[in-house]
Parts: sequence; structure tokens; C-alpha cells
Amino acid sequence: MAAVTTDDIPKLEISRLKGIYIAEGQKTEGTYQGDPEDPVLYLESNLTSADRILKIKYKVINGSGMMDYEIIIDALPSNLGKGVNLYFICPVCGKRAKILYYCLKTHLFIHRKEYAQRLYYPIQTYGKVERIPQRFEMNDKKLLNLFKQQKKDSFQGQVTRSNVRIQKLIDKRRVLDLLVIQYMEKKFKVWESKFN
Repeated sequence: MAAVTTDDIPKLEISRLKGIYIAEGQKTEGTYQGDPEDPVLYLESNLTSADRILKIKYKVINGSGMMDYEIIIDALPSNLGKGVNLYFICPVCGKRAKILYYCLKTHLFIHRKEYAQRLYYPIQTYGKVERIPQRFEMNDKKLLNLFKQQKKDSFQGQVTRSNVRIQKLIDKRRVLDLLVIQYMEKKFKVWESKFN
């Protein structure tokens, strides 16, 4: 049986909901669909009182019936001293999480650690050697996104944070280049030994 990864199942991410479906001091409502294959969720949030609640309704995946329950939202002060960080409280275990994952067994959005079978991050499904090309690809995607977002290299004589991130990713890319070369050499030696 193939390992189930976080990319294979629907998820509820607080960062995607914040500002639109979850707004500080407001009542909001609307429909939300994370990815095209995910269920359409009807969300209703109330962050005006001391009780921070997200009501969620949706049709059960691969089954019949509707789910209708509440997820508590916790707010902790930001470490920067500005505003708050919002977290979901898992309806099963009570742990804080920025992302809740849909469980086919309970039909609830729950914490990753409470999943019936182990829920892997995509990179964890590869062996140590096979992770190198994956990291290479992920690093390139991050670099490309930063290049698209970057507007200036410096601001008022100071190097911007995005430019510092780009430089770190370029340095990481150089290390990954060497690792990929070593990886390919090992693969070539294995391939060569089979034919000799």
C-alpha cells in the first residue's frame, strides 16, 4: 500500500482562510474549496467574542450525508509584538495546528498526528538518495517564486529580506548541484556495473 501524503488529501489551511473567511473582530461566511478535487465547504466564522469559532459544513467524501461541526480558533500573541497568530484547535485531540487534514475514517478535519495511518509529507516517501533531486526541484520552485515577487534588491541602502532569502537559496542550490552530481555518479556506477 502506498504511503498517504499531505498532498493526497483535502486540507484546511488557516493561512488561506485568514482575511477572507476568518477576520479578526468580524463575522464572515462563504464557500471555500482548497483544490478542484476537494469538497466544497460552507464556512461561517465568528471572531467577535471571546469564543473564536469556525462553523464548517460539507458533503462527506465517498459517502452520503453532511458534516456540520465547529472548530475552535485560538489566537496567540505574535512573537514580533504585532497582532496575533491564529491556530485551529483539533476537534479530536485539542492540539493547535495551522493545517487540519481531512480524515476518511471520521470525515473530520483533524491534526496530522491524529490520522489513523501515518500521514507523510511528500518528501518523506523518498529514500535518502532520491530526496536530493526532490530538494533540488523544491529549491528551484522557491527561487522562481521569490524572483517573481522581488521588486528591489535594496531599500534605502539596505539589502531587502527577499534578496537575502534569494542569496541563501542560491547558496543552497550550489550545494545541491554538488549533491546531484554525486548522486548521478553513484547511479552511473550502479548502471555501469550491471553491464560489465
